Amino acid sequence: MTSLVVNVRVEVPGFGVDARFSAGPGVTVLVGPSGSGKSLTLAAVSGTLRPVRGVIRLDDSVYCDTDRKLHLRSQDRLLGMAYQHAALLDHRSPLDNVALAVRAGDAAARRNAAMETLQRVGAGSLAAARTRSLSGGERQRVALARAIAGNPRILLLDEPFSSLDLVARAEVRSLLRTLVAERQLIALVVTHDQADVDALADRVVHYEPGRTVWEAE
Repeated sequence: MTSLVVNVRVEVPGFGVDARFSAGPGVTVLVGPSGSGKSLTLAAVSGTLRPVRGVIRLDDSVYCDTDRKLHLRSQDRLLGMAYQHAALLDHRSPLDNVALAVRAGDAAARRNAAMETLQRVGAGSLAAARTRSLSGGERQRVALARAIAGNPRILLLDEPFSSLDLVARAEVRSLLRTLVAERQLIALVVTHDQADVDALADRVVHYEPGRTVWEAE
């Protein structure tokens, strides 16, 4: 079975985290106190931070191996990412935001693929909307469409529901579960909300400040 293996030490000035866990297809939720290193772990998996030691690999694809001085570029890791604030480009339409993430084809093919992805997440009617006018739930739907538009194998989501109201949160959670199951994705989700854990988690990785402490199915 496809498996992401994370066994690294990641450091920033004044803090470090030792993260050690594995994740298969489904939703793995990272939980623990604020500042315990969950977001640093996602940064290491994404390639935006280089671990000071350790290995990250997806099956036979090595993303990082400090002993061998290997560090795969973020754009080569087949990742999709979404965060608490959707970080959409407000001067571009939702369709253009998603098309930027499509990896293959000419401009017309990328826009067609982006439209299909928006429709899949229930946001096809928003394709030409003013991005800055979207509600929180609409923005997160577009952000999820952008995250999956490049056909990733891994989704990284950092507090993706925290800015949503209860109705939008439930809708986007359900959408995420469906997309992960359909595409057999490995999703790593950082959250502080137990309701997110209850609704989403196939596996939970628990952190205390500076390290992972245990995993549970």
